[in-house]
Amino acid sequence: MASPDNDVKDVLMYALSKTEITSYGEPEFSEDMTTAEMDVTFAYIKLSDFSESTEQKYLRIDEYYQELDNYNEREEKTLNLRYCYNEEEERWQLKQNSAVRFENLFLDEIRSINKPVLYSPSEANEMVLDALRDISQTANSDIAEFYKANCRKYDPVVDHGIGYNTQKAVDSFISSYMSYVLSHDYQLIIDEENPYQFTLIGSAPFSEELYLVFSYEDFTISYYVRNIKCSFLGESVQSIWEEKSPLIYNSLAKAIPTCSPEHYEIVISVDPYRETAPVFFSTDLVNDPVGDIYTYEHDITPEEEISRYLVAASYMYSNGQISDNTYNFIIETLENYREQQTNDGSKLPSGYPNQAVGVYEQVPSFCTDGSLAYGYSKKDSNGYYMFYSKTPGILKTVGYYIDNDGIRLANYFETPFIRNTTFLVDWYVDGEQVIDSGVATVTESRLEVETYLPTNGLPMGKKYEMRLWDETHSIIYSYVII
Repeated sequence: MASPDNDVKDVLMYALSKTEITSYGEPEFSEDMTTAEMDVTFAYIKLSDFSESTEQKYLRIDEYYQELDNYNEREEKTLNLRYCYNEEEERWQLKQNSAVRFENLFLDEIRSINKPVLYSPSEANEMVLDALRDISQTANSDIAEFYKANCRKYDPVVDHGIGYNTQKAVDSFISSYMSYVLSHDYQLIIDEENPYQFTLIGSAPFSEELYLVFSYEDFTISYYVRNIKCSFLGESVQSIWEEKSPLIYNSLAKAIPTCSPEHYEIVISVDPYRETAPVFFSTDLVNDPVGDIYTYEHDITPEEEISRYLVAASYMYSNGQISDNTYNFIIETLENYREQQTNDGSKLPSGYPNQAVGVYEQVPSFCTDGSLAYGYSKKDSNGYYMFYSKTPGILKTVGYYIDNDGIRLANYFETPFIRNTTFLVDWYVDGEQVIDSGVATVTESRLEVETYLPTNGLPMGKKYEMRLWDETHSIIYSYVII
């Protein structure tokens, strides 16, 4: 039999201490007077009966002791016990097999004892409220464990800030968010089957109003001033994100108190056997946003993007942050960029015009060997834009054509494939696979592979993903999101 938990063992020993001998028979001795046996009747607490009598399923160890003190029912059992005489100590001792028989009166029912908890259900309820109040004040709690990274839903980019100012701004956002929840009506509902699991239902700041923060003029100027510092003044991507992430979350935190409410629901549990940080949040503390900073930057037309840069450049110039030469260079660059932001007249292998505009690429900061690049396009006249990832030296770029019949993607490669090379194609719509192992073939040029997803009408309001594999489904050549 497995050894019982120490706390359960303590309960067992306390119950055993309540055992009494109510009667015993005459001892029968062996001829040499070295062994003896005797019937002994015990009155003891039958643990299964005791457990059934307790109203609470979850008891602290001190509550177990109190319940055992108040429990008066006893079971009687007569055992024939055997003894041996210890000449060195000059006393009779119970033989091991007899001791085991006595011990089994309790061990056979040890499973009927629930492990003592550290916190009662009512204490767990209060701990959850304490943790929420802590988070609303400091974005931290000594008694709760949650992942702040899961609250950073408004800057889901590879290079987002991680420094002190960013963490401080994220904390401000989280505390403001939870303060909003607790300042409105809410219910903390106890699970019917598990008193250590709770559902908090209440109100959170309206996600649509939070996203509108990014459209405020002061935010746009501050954000694109930092883009200019990176694009034109030579500051690194990571250093700029150490300014942009705090800007994002400080702006959101400031806007939260005046937001309208939306539905809020999270699941929280308490581990009654854990001493440190026993409160767990099973769902994210922050509702999913309707848009984030990536959407803010990419879900716009090229003209809107140029306008933002122009406003920021004018602000910097009027405040003496950039020189005449730098300002003129920025304006000239933006004008050249404006001329480029129509499709380039190229065509897909099938002859359809390439609708991708303003395609550009970046190497993420975590990739130090140049083995990965991310490609982006600006929003086209129909409102579509794309993202792709590639291995430089293999995939060159991607283009697309979208109409009522579906989505066509052209994958342009740096190195030619063998003639008639075939590929496997997987398509996903909003994360659900709709085509598994479709087949595509390299064109006559051996540098282009076109894939096609038929749709019933113009694709709208969804995310479309394409993965281009080798014919063994082991090497991925192209990953594209529309």
